[in-house]
Amino acid sequence: MLLAHRGSAVSASAAVGCSVPENSRAAFDWAVSCGSVAGLETDIHATSDGVPVISHDPMWHAVDGEVAIAEVTWAQLCRHQLPNGERPLNLEEFLDRYPDIYLNIDAKTDAVVPGTLRVLQGLSLIHISEPTRLLSI
Repeated sequence: MLLAHRGSAVSASAAVGCSVPENSRAAFDWAVSCGSVAGLETDIHATSDGVPVISHDPMWHAVDGEVAIAEVTWAQLCRHQLPNGERPLNLEEFLDRYPDIYLNIDAKTDAVVPGTLRVLQGLSLIHISEPTRLLSI
């Protein structure tokens, strides 16, 4: 099974001719549009108010500097954009945006588990047609 690791940002950057941040909407959208991947792989960290955020690193790599995800609320994190102008993507938005593709999600810390379970328990409100795998390694 071929998964777009962190949205396959390196391949997306080469294809579009400019830098595409990993774990961004642009990277995931590009990977899905190619039609050659079976799914998306991503990681999640929790904000201080428990919102699961799509990010491999515990730091948000914003255009205005590094932000420790666990030390800010979701509202505060949303004030910091990626270099391509995107705001952070939370787990609920991610699941809603990509309902028709296999998802492999790695919970990077114990702190993200309660918020992730709240989102997953609410999935009856979100139609997801492909399996979703949640890992914590």
